[in-house]
Amino acid sequence: MEATIWELSGKVKSSKYRMKVLTNLSGGIKTPTEIKDETKLSMPHTSRALAELNKWKLIQCKNPASKKGKLYCLTNLGEKVLEILTKKNKNE
Repeated sequence: MEATIWELSGKVKSSKYRMKVLTNLSGGIKTPTEIKDETKLSMPHTSRALAELNKWKLIQCKNPASKKGKLYCLTNLGEKVLEILTKKNKNE
């Protein structure tokens, strides 16, 4: 069974690492190193968050076969989850 947008939003919000990585990717396509540097997270935390967000289809790796220089971006679902989590008026 696929998780609902609310379940996914809860999973992201429950981890400061996942939230930082998802928010950072709203700025466009980035490498794990760029995400690590911009969020000030360690590489293991960054990699784990990327793997979880990718598994839940909130982000996508554009070049998964590459060993180095992988490029990540938000999916449409990731953009919707981020919008829910950053919306000023939570009752809309």
